[in-house]
Amino acid sequence: MKILPTRWDLISRLKGRRVLDIGGIGYNEYGVRKKLFEEAWSGISRTTMDISPEADIMIDLNEPPFAKVKWGKYDIALMFDVLEHLKYPAEVLEWIGAKELWINLPCATSLYMQKVEHELYALEVAKKIPNTPHIFGFNPLLTRPLMEQCGWRVIDWQYMFDYQSWRGKLFALLPAMFPYSFSQGFWMKCRRK
Repeated sequence: MKILPTRWDLISRLKGRRVLDIGGIGYNEYGVRKKLFEEAWSGISRTTMDISPEADIMIDLNEPPFAKVKWGKYDIALMFDVLEHLKYPAEVLEWIGAKELWINLPCATSLYMQKVEHELYALEVAKKIPNTPHIFGFNPLLTRPLMEQCGWRVIDWQYMFDYQSWRGKLFALLPAMFPYSFSQGFWMKCRRK
């Protein structure tokens, strides 16, 4: 049995590449996670694109038309945990001008993620966290046709589970055995048609 990859595993595969990280400011990079991210991003030429003023390219992907970007200078575009927040996901996917796209989405069929979504929604309603709702839910079976319709060919995909500790690795055994029901999400590697 193989443990599912994390975002850090995927980022580590990008060494030596020029990456446009769409929505890359919101990774909650603090504490142990900050150190892991710094290590994963080392050796990668990364440009961030986000609604945050901290981003290299500031853009609101819920407000078309979108900014003009010089796509030729990037080897790959990343969208980790972004598409589910967008009002117009298909328009954004069509707008991305990179030759390759890696996308990560929460898995709507996962019982684990349904519990997380329910807890986040309760916190949003109680005004304990900012309003950052997931507008859409995705699963690998239904996401593939969306990607195809928006001009992307899915080359590879896999369920994911992020863990940062030995306890997390231990807990990740369950999603590895039953990814459809217990993974946190999935990622897809896509190329322009």
